[in-house]
Amino acid sequence: MIGNDLGRNGYYEQKTIAELMGTVADAVGPDAFLALGDTHHFMGVTSVNDPLWMTNYELIYSHPELQIEWFPILGNHEYRGNTQSVTDYTAVSRRWTMPSRYYTRIFENDGTRVKVVFIDTTPIIGKYRVDTAGYPDAHLQDVATQLRWLDNELSRDDKADWTVVAGHHPVYAHTSKQNSEREDMQRLVDPILRKHKVDMYICGHIHNFQHIRKNGID
Repeated sequence: MIGNDLGRNGYYEQKTIAELMGTVADAVGPDAFLALGDTHHFMGVTSVNDPLWMTNYELIYSHPELQIEWFPILGNHEYRGNTQSVTDYTAVSRRWTMPSRYYTRIFENDGTRVKVVFIDTTPIIGKYRVDTAGYPDAHLQDVATQLRWLDNELSRDDKADWTVVAGHHPVYAHTSKQNSEREDMQRLVDPILRKHKVDMYICGHIHNFQHIRKNGID
């Protein structure tokens, strides 16, 4: 299962949607959940002990079928708080599995291998890097190193039937959000996706569902 932009302290239909997610999970039996950023609107979290871990996450996604491994990434709202604590929460919660800000996982089911490469998009986008007051950790991240890592990860032959890259921000989208976000993603990330003929790029951030196909990538 895939979700994004989840954390609203239980408000704005979050509880209702969480229950629906549990109902769907009960029907389909997912092996894992991909949480593609902004699990913590609106100001991130301050530490692994922040009460928001309970009211944004643990007590909301409490359905038995959602007690599976969650594989998260950071969104722009996490960058408003203590970003390191989001990774560190892996040591606190049995189901929260985030080994680093960007990482790779292979999922296998019924003989099909899916390689998912999780990336950290907020530092890639210039408007967050220059806003050091609002997003104090973004400018400290080494974007060139992450992009080299992405290129190397996609170069590896993991015998995957599908290769998917997962980030918070879209590369292409119909949205009122600033064009500069997508322009930076198109300039820095899109060429790597195309170089390696990635099957799909999945993301969140724009708060609606869109399926865009651009030159062979969904």
